[in-house]
Amino acid sequence: MYQFSKKSIKFLGTIATLYIAYSLFFFIMQRNLLFPTYYVQIPHGVSEQIPDSSKIWIENEFGITETWYLPPFNLDSDTAHPLMIIAHGNGDIIDRWVKIVPKLREIGIGILLVEYPGYGRSEGNPNQEDITNVFIKSYDLIISKPEIDKNKIILLGQSIGGGAICALAKERPSAAMILISTFTDVGIFASQYFLPKFLVKDTFDNLSVVSKYEKPILFIHAKDDKLVPYSESEILNDAALFGEIISLNGGHNMIRNWGQFWKNEVIPFLIKNRIL
Repeated sequence: MYQFSKKSIKFLGTIATLYIAYSLFFFIMQRNLLFPTYYVQIPHGVSEQIPDSSKIWIENEFGITETWYLPPFNLDSDTAHPLMIIAHGNGDIIDRWVKIVPKLREIGIGILLVEYPGYGRSEGNPNQEDITNVFIKSYDLIISKPEIDKNKIILLGQSIGGGAICALAKERPSAAMILISTFTDVGIFASQYFLPKFLVKDTFDNLSVVSKYEKPILFIHAKDDKLVPYSESEILNDAALFGEIISLNGGHNMIRNWGQFWKNEVIPFLIKNRIL
């Protein structure tokens, strides 16, 4: 029987100690890595362009968070309109989306931009539980508006926003879901760095939500995505009851012309599923 020498035992002990230290560092710092609020800057002048009537401040135990409701252009007060609730990526902020969504507003879709705790002007610290609660509260407030068609709520999430949107979809009804560059669960990132999944605090188990979602889902992903592999959307699409997948060229943030993206990918999906 092979016997380890003292030198071998010492070497293995050193490796084990380093791995434990590495795992502990990840466990402590993971929310800073998943939600890098420290480098997300607030664009100058965008908030000032939003009417106060469109700003909704959500009260939470940890403080207030900001939500913006952008109604369709040329709103017909006698006709209820569809609403798209958007959850952005982890390096983004709701301000940037104001310039992204005009095409949707032109065709009669209202937009709800929900900010994460700790981002922009919102208080708190981002984590799955608080993000989910903020989205639920935002949903419940906006759904009470008579101009919102409650049967045409569209949920859209990009990257980590797919986790926020799936968490909302689990708790509240919607007509369709659009997931851009989204993962099955956060545990895939732990696996990429040779870490056990049980260390993950905010799992965002999108796969379990998608597999039970009874409305259409559009998955959009770039095959050259180095951050979240394209195979993640393939797995989600295979698990979906009513899913379809579109592959685009580019990396994780592959959408450069959002006007064309809405026109070519999203609007046909909404028309086909009788939301528009």
